[in-house]
Amino acid sequence: MKKLITIVFVSMISIFGFSQSWSPTNISSFDFTAIASIESHNNELYGITIIGVSRDLFKMNNDNSSWSQINTSEIGGLPSYVESAGNRLYVGALGDSYNGMLYYSTDNGATFITDTAGLPEYLGAIPLIYGLQYFNGKVLLNLGSSGYWIKDTSITDWHKIDTPTSLNGGTDPICYLNNTLYVFDHAGAFELYSSVDYGTNWSVVNTNLPETFIVVELVSDVVTDRLYIAGGNTDGTAYGLYYSDDNGINWTYDGLSGFLDTDINGTQQEIRGVYSDGNALFIALENNEANSVVKIISSTSGVQNLAFDTLGLLYDPLGTYYGHTFVKHNENIAVALSNRDVYLKELVVTDLDEKSLGNKFKLYPVPAKGVLNISGLENNTGTIRLQIVNLNGQSVLNINNLKSNKVNTESIPKGSYIVLIYNSVNDLIHRQKIIKL
Repeated sequence: MKKLITIVFVSMISIFGFSQSWSPTNISSFDFTAIASIESHNNELYGITIIGVSRDLFKMNNDNSSWSQINTSEIGGLPSYVESAGNRLYVGALGDSYNGMLYYSTDNGATFITDTAGLPEYLGAIPLIYGLQYFNGKVLLNLGSSGYWIKDTSITDWHKIDTPTSLNGGTDPICYLNNTLYVFDHAGAFELYSSVDYGTNWSVVNTNLPETFIVVELVSDVVTDRLYIAGGNTDGTAYGLYYSDDNGINWTYDGLSGFLDTDINGTQQEIRGVYSDGNALFIALENNEANSVVKIISSTSGVQNLAFDTLGLLYDPLGTYYGHTFVKHNENIAVALSNRDVYLKELVVTDLDEKSLGNKFKLYPVPAKGVLNISGLENNTGTIRLQIVNLNGQSVLNINNLKSNKVNTESIPKGSYIVLIYNSVNDLIHRQKIIKL
């Protein structure tokens, strides 16, 4: 009977959400007023803090409960953004109130190299940096009014993405999914645009979104091929979470009833962060009341069965704290709270429904070394695409027309990865976790 109770309890956890407690990592032991950015790179967690006009870069220690400051004397400015890009750790820096700088490290922050060739010059540096993204071997740089810039990590110079004329360069949400860039114009035409050639050509996606829509978050999930949008109408109505399983054409609305309310000032309580990995979904909300815990909701079954996930999180006496960035770190999920700490908990990702995948493949050996073998290709007709992503969802290998049943993995660093196989119409037909030695 005792064994039966345990099994039922575990099953309830997997159906209805996460039960593990969040744990503080104690970056709060340092003096700061805000956490600007966090990122996982080479099994290390990095964070940037702000205090007054100062900004500092830290790396979490192996105990998951303390941090060490990284010497950034080689950086000509104040660290502002940190982003993992393959074997590079990028750091965007603030020069002063008007300009910025960009660097990367290939030795986990021990040394830094300037990476600004081809970028516009502004007051002796480059324009202010508003964000960094990495996908499919490319780095995307947001320079605000100076637009988006992109480069492959194997080349030297950056080049500018020519966004649709209605877009405010660099200020509109952008993401990448299945060899397609998506960007939402929330200040002009209120349109979703897509590009299959990294921004050379754009087309309007004919969506069923509201006509005057403001997007707060635009997020992609490489495991489920799902796009998420958080936002609502310009008049404040229809606010909530939207998701699309057909490349942004049709969107399903979830008003997050029972979770979204008004904030501490009596206005719309906003979504501050969205993270999706397979069936695991995390949403950070503004707090809506004083003397309460920070608000995060999550589910292990996508948008179904969402529940408050606040066990162990910080008590908020003012009602002004909120999570703003989720990062997958090894087998955990980390969240940065606006001005208090970085919290960590085990990430539980349920497998996709195997019945929906249809075709079956076998990948071996696991762990893999230089070559990954694939059986089952002979049973499939048409084009097969293979993608290998790390546990942060970043693509490390992409083969658009897979012909061989042997995949060379020599260029992939050691670690855990997920192999995704798609058919000719881009449906996911196999997903398997592997370890590269």
